[in-house]
Amino acid sequence: MLRRIRGSRQMEYELKHSIDWLAHIGAADRYATLSNFAAGTARAAGHLRQMVQLAINLKIANLAELCIDGTRVLANANRYKTWTSERLARALEQLDSQIVEALATLEANDSLDEDLLGEDISADRLPTAVANLQTRREQLAALMETTKAMDEVRKTYGSQGPAQLPKTDPDSRILPNKEGGYAANYTPMVTTETGCGMIVMADVVIGNVEHDQLGSIIDTVQSDFDVEVERALVDSAYTTGENLTLARKPEMWN
Repeated sequence: MLRRIRGSRQMEYELKHSIDWLAHIGAADRYATLSNFAAGTARAAGHLRQMVQLAINLKIANLAELCIDGTRVLANANRYKTWTSERLARALEQLDSQIVEALATLEANDSLDEDLLGEDISADRLPTAVANLQTRREQLAALMETTKAMDEVRKTYGSQGPAQLPKTDPDSRILPNKEGGYAANYTPMVTTETGCGMIVMADVVIGNVEHDQLGSIIDTVQSDFDVEVERALVDSAYTTGENLTLARKPEMWN
């Protein structure tokens, strides 16, 4: 991946001519084997961890020093179609009115069992139309809890305006784009070591919380590979009070 090699045949050539150390330690050198390995995506994470551990054993990976950074990836969501606590409150109020109206209509229907529920369905079950409204209400109520929690976080940072939750991809968050402006984004993060640039950890976090991940990343790498991290190279986004305290007291990473 570091050499931007994607074809298995080209990779086979590189194994024999450019990175022969990998072939000598027992790695497959046939393109079919490499291709089959690439197809085993379900086992990819385990293979990558084994590869990193092998690099550590060969002393070509330096996990005592890590480079950590994140970026933004656009979600499949419209920037302007978002929920706020106020909008959700109005939507819930409208749903409650629809549910009350639907139940009143059912109660006024003398032939409820046969006409609405059918002969084979118990009368203690809600009709599909009402049940769908109830399900929708539960979903909106859950989103309301999320936006309220987001509002509380924004208050702690002194942010103006309500939190916005994308309607079509509520797991994403409205964040600054790399190219400017704001949109629904995810925050993928990658951690590499400085010996040969191997990726030792990757994750996708939700929200503008990249700077909060430093301690947990250090802990995870140390735990996964039984190493002691001495230095972490990061940008200015990580210069929070908590992270600076961690930098002064590395023993807090354990």
